[in-house]
Amino acid sequence: RDVDADDGGVVLLHVGGRARKPGWRIVDVAPGPHVDVVAPMHALKGFENNSVAALYASHVLEHATLGARGSPLAATLAEWHRVLKPGGALLLAVPDLGALATFFAEGDLGLEEKAALTRVLFGGQSHDADYHHVAFDFELLEATLAGAGFCGVTRVASFGLFEDSSAITFRGEPASLNVAGTACGKDGPQVHVDLPSIKYVR
Repeated sequence: RDVDADDGGVVLLHVGGRARKPGWRIVDVAPGPHVDVVAPMHALKGFENNSVAALYASHVLEHATLGARGSPLAATLAEWHRVLKPGGALLLAVPDLGALATFFAEGDLGLEEKAALTRVLFGGQSHDADYHHVAFDFELLEATLAGAGFCGVTRVASFGLFEDSSAITFRGEPASLNVAGTACGKDGPQVHVDLPSIKYVR
């Protein structure tokens, strides 16, 4: 069944969102006037299995951990796969490790530029939740998502949905790794969400 993103009967989930948008429900670990559900990203207990048509998370997954503390990476992706409908869309942005490494390797960065890039890579660290624990280039992210049951992972130039870190640039070049994929290997009616604002990398 094709559904429109503005269809009130469709659950569109924005993990870590900061601004309201019609049709989208915001989940965040901290309460706020814009937050619909307070929950860590690896425990979306307010959402049933196969209940979400699309899940959007911009510069959130890098806050997952490889160990038992915080929001473990494997548990987070398993939870996102659990709540998504069969064929549901995962829209994901993380700092682009490949691009950041290339910027550093160019060797002509000033100290302020280096400091800015390290904040993109490691987080601003202004509070307990503002630390990055994992990093990805496209190959590593694609393999990690495939291991969690997502397929058709494709690079995205622009989501066109929210004004957020998915659009960050450095020296005019993209510094965010943006991808879209689908929840595969699930039984039940397939869902497709029409998101015409997304521009894929050709």
